[in-house]
Amino acid sequence: MASRPSRLANIGRESFPLVDIYYGEGTFGPAPKKQYNVPTQYAPIPSDENVIDSKKAAQKYRGMLVVDYCKKKFGGWRS
Repeated sequence: MASRPSRLANIGRESFPLVDIYYGEGTFGPAPKKQYNVPTQYAPIPSDENVIDSKKAAQKYRGMLVVDYCKKKFGGWRS
């Protein structure tokens, strides 16, 4: 029986050409260059006079405004 290193070498010699045939050779090319600190441009938000908040929307459309005020607990996790 062949030793482990020579067996692994034979497996590599046989398998890598098969991988090249299946996936193709040289299709990957060089890695893309990373771009650091590239400024991102956002579209300006148009100032619309018709923008209303949730309170005004509830009044205008006769809806209900639900506000949940949580009581903050101080003094540890068991308080």
